[in-house]
Amino acid sequence: MNRGRRVPARGNVGEQIRNRLFSSLLFVVALCYGGVVFGQTAEGAGRVSDQNAAVIPDTEIVITNAETGVIRKAATNAEGYYSIPLLQPGNYRLTAQKAGFKPVAHDNITLAVGQTARFDFTLTAGNMEDVVNITEQTALLGPETSSLGQVIDNKKITNIPLNGRSPFRLVQITPFVLAHALIAANTTHFRPAPCAAS
Repeated sequence: MNRGRRVPARGNVGEQIRNRLFSSLLFVVALCYGGVVFGQTAEGAGRVSDQNAAVIPDTEIVITNAETGVIRKAATNAEGYYSIPLLQPGNYRLTAQKAGFKPVAHDNITLAVGQTARFDFTLTAGNMEDVVNITEQTALLGPETSSLGQVIDNKKITNIPLNGRSPFRLVQITPFVLAHALIAANTTHFRPAPCAAS
């Protein structure tokens, strides 16, 4: 006799197995799509210093999405660097502020998919109510990463004459990319490499 011990019914064992399989499937799906989510984001990074090029640690960095109003905050480390990863592509306002310094704001920042945009701040001593606004766009190639990318919007795709509508043809409009090697890899007819004469 099993007085203190409860024996599960047969139906419960099948349900437990089903729940474990479902949980395992959810875990695998989360792992697969996690990389997709991280691959479709951007990052803001940079350094904060004063007019004498001395770093300013613990500076508050605030980035605001202009379209959604979502605000993310970070602080500079002991070397004056900050990083704000996993930002959705879009238009942003980036502000650096520290007590005893005038806040500096970068306006009209457009972040694209996979971009790591670097924004350095030079703070000047002054009143916190005086905000210095900087309006600029960033280059696609920055010192934070060696990657080069380009966002091709829907309008550009429909207006460009593409032979066969192959997405590999879109590579031809990206600067500094050798398209002939990529297009050759996409064809079904390969030429054999020439043999060296002996």
